[in-house]
Amino acid sequence: MSKYSWSHYNKNNLILAKKMLSYNLKHKINFFENGLYNHVRDIFSISLLLLRGNKKKFNILDYGSNIACLSNIQSKISTNLYNFFIFDPFIKREMYFNRPFKIKIFNKSLYKKTFDMINFGSSVQYIDNLNEIKKNINFSKVKIICITHTPITFKKKNTDVYNLIT
Repeated sequence: MSKYSWSHYNKNNLILAKKMLSYNLKHKINFFENGLYNHVRDIFSISLLLLRGNKKKFNILDYGSNIACLSNIQSKISTNLYNFFIFDPFIKREMYFNRPFKIKIFNKSLYKKTFDMINFGSSVQYIDNLNEIKKNINFSKVKIICITHTPITFKKKNTDVYNLIT
């Protein structure tokens, strides 16, 4: 892992997440985020909708994310169809959120867990060795892999995302 501090970033986003959740519970439309994040949430939500089928619940892993990323989708999709898991490699203890939908934040190995979708939203570029992800996640059963707001170049070492998921 790189020296980037997810925990510092995520701590600041917890305040924003609470503000978004509070707003979204009172209004029919989502809290408006500046910049590209409204569009990123749209892409993420559309990806979730592509999972629709006979299954009652879907397991979603948001790799390297934070609670703010999921806090602003409740008006876009029916969140009760999904079990959300956030992998934060630097979190000190597991955290659970039950309102307005269930989210578990953890840092343990993911290999034995099966996910229907994995979202890499602005996290892949901070990982020094992408092969480490393959050791921790079993990609063989994943239906959808969503990668958003991630700069990718084939000139820089360790950014070959294709090798990550194949």
